[in-house]
Amino acid sequence: MRQWLLLALLSVALPLKASEEPQWMGTADLPMSGRIHTGELANGMRYLLVSNKTPEQAVIVRMRVDVGSVVESDTEQGLVHFLEHMAFNGSTGLAAGEMIPTLQRLGLSFGADTNAVTEFQQTVYQFNLPSNSQDKVDTALFLMREIGSNLLLDPALIEREKAVVLAELRERSGADLENYRNQLQFLMPDTLLSKRLPVGEANSIKNATRETLLSLYQGFYTPSRTTLIVVGDIEVAAVEQKIKQQFASWQAAPLAAKVKPQALGTVAERQRVEAAAFFDPSLSTSVSLGMLKPMAYPADSPTVREQEILLELAHGILYRRMESQRLHSQGLSGVSLQVGDQFDIAYGTQMSLGTQENNWQEGIAILEQTLRQAQEFGFSQQEIDQQIKRMHKGYQLSAAGSTTIHSVNIAEGLVYSVAENRVPVEPEWQLAFFEKILPTVTPQKLKQVFNQTWNATPYLYLTSNKPIENVEKQLVASYEKSRKQAVSAPAAKAIDEFAYTEFGDQGKLNADSRDAETGIRQLQFANGVRLNLKPTDFNKGTTLVSLNIGFGEVPFPELDGLSYLFNSAFVQGGLKAHDYESLQEIFAGQDISINLGVREQSFGGEISTNAAELRTQLGLMTAFLIEPGMNKQAEQLFREQVIAEQQSLHSNPQTEFSNQFDRISHSGDKRYGYGEPEEILKRQFAELAPSFHSAVEQGAIEIAIVGDFDEASAIAAVAETLGAIKRSPTKNSQSLVPVFPKVPAKMTLTHYGHPDSAALAMVWPTTDMTHLSQHAGLGLLEQVLSILLTENVREKAGASYSPSAFSYNDLNASGYGYLGLFSVTTQAMLPTVFEYFTAAVNQVKQPQGISEDLLNRARQPVLEWMQAAPQSNGFWLDLASNAQSYPGRFAAFKQRQVLAQKMTPAELSKLAQQYLPADGGLTIQVLPAPLEPQQLVLVHRIED
Repeated sequence: MRQWLLLALLSVALPLKASEEPQWMGTADLPMSGRIHTGELANGMRYLLVSNKTPEQAVIVRMRVDVGSVVESDTEQGLVHFLEHMAFNGSTGLAAGEMIPTLQRLGLSFGADTNAVTEFQQTVYQFNLPSNSQDKVDTALFLMREIGSNLLLDPALIEREKAVVLAELRERSGADLENYRNQLQFLMPDTLLSKRLPVGEANSIKNATRETLLSLYQGFYTPSRTTLIVVGDIEVAAVEQKIKQQFASWQAAPLAAKVKPQALGTVAERQRVEAAAFFDPSLSTSVSLGMLKPMAYPADSPTVREQEILLELAHGILYRRMESQRLHSQGLSGVSLQVGDQFDIAYGTQMSLGTQENNWQEGIAILEQTLRQAQEFGFSQQEIDQQIKRMHKGYQLSAAGSTTIHSVNIAEGLVYSVAENRVPVEPEWQLAFFEKILPTVTPQKLKQVFNQTWNATPYLYLTSNKPIENVEKQLVASYEKSRKQAVSAPAAKAIDEFAYTEFGDQGKLNADSRDAETGIRQLQFANGVRLNLKPTDFNKGTTLVSLNIGFGEVPFPELDGLSYLFNSAFVQGGLKAHDYESLQEIFAGQDISINLGVREQSFGGEISTNAAELRTQLGLMTAFLIEPGMNKQAEQLFREQVIAEQQSLHSNPQTEFSNQFDRISHSGDKRYGYGEPEEILKRQFAELAPSFHSAVEQGAIEIAIVGDFDEASAIAAVAETLGAIKRSPTKNSQSLVPVFPKVPAKMTLTHYGHPDSAALAMVWPTTDMTHLSQHAGLGLLEQVLSILLTENVREKAGASYSPSAFSYNDLNASGYGYLGLFSVTTQAMLPTVFEYFTAAVNQVKQPQGISEDLLNRARQPVLEWMQAAPQSNGFWLDLASNAQSYPGRFAAFKQRQVLAQKMTPAELSKLAQQYLPADGGLTIQVLPAPLEPQQLVLVHRIED
């Protein structure tokens, strides 16, 4: 079932301890973690239970049903997904329309905590319980049981839900989906896959009846096809007893016995090089070279795990060779490498490269020659050693954090393990297994394994925005031309020593105190650098670092695309002493990275490392402050990226709105949003360098360290790095004051996606975060409006699959903020969406418009989140990142928690009256651009 399994997922390990003997899933050769308690009921339903206290109280529930879109007939396309929708539309024990409200009252938000997904070969229902109270766990298990066999499938509700399912189909349809369909048809023409996309087909959905849905439901929703997974802060024995009470009575419907296995189809060995292409004006250009050969993936075993490790090692080296080509060539914009089992009927390998529309031939040559180079010359010992370091570090970090993995990650890992028949093993075992096979890894062995994997006839695939005459023949001709070019072994590269280890005399501390309420230790060095420390035990082996560099006396210039240049290319510009590629080799096998971008009031970024390498990490960050490379190569790569992404930036109404709204909401300020491509292509590092250097020299630098570390060691590390650099902080630092555009106002944007797809946004200016009561109320108002949009725009009108409310409130006392409504729909339904938006706003402004129940459904997920948030490093990193610049944020957070709890419907209505006046907002339409004749979608395929 694996579909282009990424290298990072080749190994599955869970943070589990040994206990009793597992009942199933284990093998004699692979030690399934005993911390997983497994069980199987007499009816054949299986369950996996894991007690895990990260985070405390939370409980994650997943129910996997072994049914996906591949079981459908030609006239049923999309009906397994439709059935998933109907799971939320009434059962014998719960009235129609009550499941989502019931979960909201328990603190689960729709979408984030309550969801489901239908894939080719499975359907998974998902509840994320914020607490482990008996009523929440009981309700979750009850609802899963109702989904199992008690759905009503009311004909009237089926007719109503058709509009919602069709709306989802519209939103998911587009060039990317059709390109994927075309790839499936090209690569596996003798299978059902291209005709069984989970989202389905409009005609099948429109013609769905209770009888067809019931047939699928009774045939495939059976205990023997179902696995229930519960992970979290639970007593395993108690939950197991609840499962037995709820699910033991479930019996498969008689129809299930008549269900015959669906033949997916077969994949034939290619006899000649084949090529295909797909064109659409909204797509960027990319080329792929791959191989696909028929095979059934072998059962999980130590031999399979060893083979996967060797392939991960080889493909990691191959990826870095491709990435090096990208960095040192013109017109290339992205690299991907995919390898893995394909639906249990084939094994696939594919290399892909983003190019410009006029140099894809060069991309084909690079792919072909890079692959042939590896096939002929294998991999050097130096390359192997470097990649082993990287992989070894990954296994070590997983083992170090094995006791504090988040319950969501464990639950999702178990869903994957069940789907793929993988044995979930402990990270410690995985590390030991990796170390055991290391002595057997040689260049010869790696080359042999690699060539055994890449030993089929290749295919070529091109995606681009403009049709190309005889493109298939051109693709094959470019490949054959490249084959005639000789390749040589890669030249060995010297690996430098890091040039930045000393930064001056160790910084002296001027201040050192600890905030009693948060426990954050706050220090300040003589050079003005502020340090905030918050040790936690939430994630063992993980240390998070945040760096903020406030602007100095030189403001960040208001130029189109300059912030985009910094965010995209500054890090790739490397250092004066080391380019970006050299840095990757220097720090191979170390948990070291760099992330810097420009924000509203500062430069900065966050990274993850570990305590043992914190000093090295801080040294790298300091080097980027004092000697950034900002080289021409990074500028050129940036320009090529801008050119390559132009088509995809306007590919659908959501993307168009997302790219444009930041600038619109800041009154056209060119420091925000994307801007005009012609102007962006002019940008140079020289235009932003004065502002950056001024910030480092004069601005307020604040660093936060959160997680698993020793305070004394961290202080010493900062003293030797950021605390040691010479600076002259100023009180005349520059700051940006955001300004919302004048309202009322209307504007129209255009996109190049589906010609019937459109979007509507209505946005009102509000206020900043310093107004605590208003901020708390506006947050609740956002949730209330989201519920109303879901119930009306989605469920009642069927005009959109995922309408939503959104908001922002500035951290500074600027008075800046906004609250908005957004929905993708069709052009014909725009007036309807506008009416429902207006009706929702009018309702919340009415004295009796917000009921106690509606407020409770909006409020409870917010309160549950606020209760759970302090159990995460991310929460504390956010607070600690500017604890000295913005003191009192935790106290404000707690106040908002109290205010949200006490907020009344009348107070919310009053707030809506204040901030959501009629004709007092910004209305934005996103409409399709006129389609030119040459922009028609074309599909090409040829055999040669």
